Amino acid sequence: MATTAVPAAQRVIELHADKTQRAVVHTDEVEWTPSPSAGVFRRMIERSGGEVARASTIVRFDPHREFSRHTHAGGEEFLVLDGVWQDDYGVFPVGSYVRNYIGSGHTPSIGEEGCTIFVKLRQMDPALPEPETTSWQTDPGAPGWVSLPDGRRQLPIYKSVNEEVRMEQWPPGLEVQFVLPENGEEFLVIRGLLTDTAADVVLDDSVYRTRTWVRNPASLAGKMVKRVSGPEGALVWFKTNHLNSPEVGI
Repeated sequence: MATTAVPAAQRVIELHADKTQRAVVHTDEVEWTPSPSAGVFRRMIERSGGEVARASTIVRFDPHREFSRHTHAGGEEFLVLDGVWQDDYGVFPVGSYVRNYIGSGHTPSIGEEGCTIFVKLRQMDPALPEPETTSWQTDPGAPGWVSLPDGRRQLPIYKSVNEEVRMEQWPPGLEVQFVLPENGEEFLVIRGLLTDTAADVVLDDSVYRTRTWVRNPASLAGKMVKRVSGPEGALVWFKTNHLNSPEVGI
């Protein structure tokens, strides 16, 4: 009997979709796969759904690309990793963190530098309104960084009852012990190296190099972790206390 191929846009992907499980993705080991839009390539990190999906992804845009207007039925947030992002809301260089709330829309335009972003889709709460769009500059020279007693520098970005987003700078060889948060954490190492060890739980695959993504679920809450930065320090994007929060999903 002949079989009919399922169009790519209709294929459902379940990748690290269970938020109750720890996950580590070394994105430099993930193959770039073309998206349905020409000149756009993805490294999938977590995904549940087809082309419409709850997803976290690193996306690379080739230079000189124009895209039609689209809306965000489930909201989006992204961090510019390389190049420059431009749309109706502004021009966003490396280090820009942008939240486009549910129902927002834009017309992206990519210039001669191209652009790479870390983007999260359909992970906002429809019962918790936000402005249509909000953006922050998070590079190490941006205003708002504070020095912590343990040696880290921290930039608070966004906080609600559902989540907390921040950036951290770790100097070389810093060692910090802390308790994992009640409702989980995820982080992306923007550059540098972090290593985790835990006294009361075994953490597999616990060396995190540049562009490694990590999810520590709520089931690890209360566990004591020792986190150590590498010889060049680390710059890290964090989101915490969010893995049990409401979201649009699929």
